[in-house]
Amino acid sequence: GGVEHQPWTSGNTAPRIMQTVDPSENDAGWTVMFNSVPAGSDSSIPMEGLLLEQDTANYLRFDVFSDGSSYYGFAAGFTNGPDTPHVYISTPIPIPGPPVWLCVTRQGTQWRYYYSLDGQSVFTVTTLDRALTLHRVGVYAGNAGNSPQAFSCRVNYFQGALPAKAYLSNPADKATDVARPVDFSWQPSAGAVLYRLLVATDSTFAGVALDTTTTETLFASGVPQ
Repeated sequence: GGVEHQPWTSGNTAPRIMQTVDPSENDAGWTVMFNSVPAGSDSSIPMEGLLLEQDTANYLRFDVFSDGSSYYGFAAGFTNGPDTPHVYISTPIPIPGPPVWLCVTRQGTQWRYYYSLDGQSVFTVTTLDRALTLHRVGVYAGNAGNSPQAFSCRVNYFQGALPAKAYLSNPADKATDVARPVDFSWQPSAGAVLYRLLVATDSTFAGVALDTTTTETLFASGVPQ
C-alpha cells in the first residue's frame, strides 16, 4: 500500500508471474481463474489480469479493476515504451464476487478478451487488432490511484497455450423451441484444428442423435425431428 504497482505510463511495476512462449505460435489462448476480485475506491484502484509481452516496451494488458462503485473490463496496448498507451476498452462489467475467469485468445493479429462468472458462460469485453511477436505471457496484479491500498490477488489456476473453447453462435446458448433440422455454427477457436459436434435428445447425452467432427465452424446437421 501507498505505492502504485501497475503497467502504465510510469512503466510496468506490477507484480507478475510470466512464462515464456514460442513466438512462432500464432494461434493460442490463455485463461486465469481468480479467487479474488478487486474492491477499490475513488482513491485506490486495485486490478488483476493477464499480461502479454513482446518485450518490456511492447505489450498488452487485459484486466479487471474497481473504483469502488463498479468493476471495469480494461484492455490497453503499449508500443515502444509506456509513454502513450492505447486504451482499447474500459467498460463496466457486472461481477457479483469471486471467482472470476479472464480469458484472452489470439488468432494472428486478432485478439479477443472475455470473462466468465461460472467457467462456462462467457461475455466478450472487446476484440482488437494488434501485431505482437509474443515472448512472455502471465498473470499480474496491481494497485493505483491517489492513495493506493494494498491488494491481495488470489490465483486459482492459469492455463495457457491450449486451444480455446468454441462458443456457439447458432442456435443461441440455452435456446428452446428451436426449429429442426438445426444448422449449427460456432465462433472459431484459436489453436483448434478440429471440432467435435455432439447432439443429444436429453441433457445427460444418453440419447445421442449426432456425433461427428469437422474442420469448419458451420454444420448443417440434418438431425430429424
